[in-house]
Amino acid sequence: MSRRDKAFPLKSFLQEEMTLALSDTMLNSIALLPSVTRLRLLAFLHFVDEPKSLAAELNFADSGDLRLTLIARQPAESGNKH
Repeated sequence: MSRRDKAFPLKSFLQEEMTLALSDTMLNSIALLPSVTRLRLLAFLHFVDEPKSLAAELNFADSGDLRLTLIARQPAESGNKH
């Protein structure tokens, strides 16, 4: 526990409890999504984690609709071919 946490133990406890509650709520909400939506969310998170592995395309329609398309990039060919 840091010196600041020792000085404000209630604050530290509340932050931890809020973080756990938020994590539980997010996991429960994600579990209720359709499988295709969960896959899209996973692809988006992968894009955030490794942006070079995906390309993104954002399209605007005249109606005001937005479409974000994530495209998986093929890994670079290595010099070893079997």
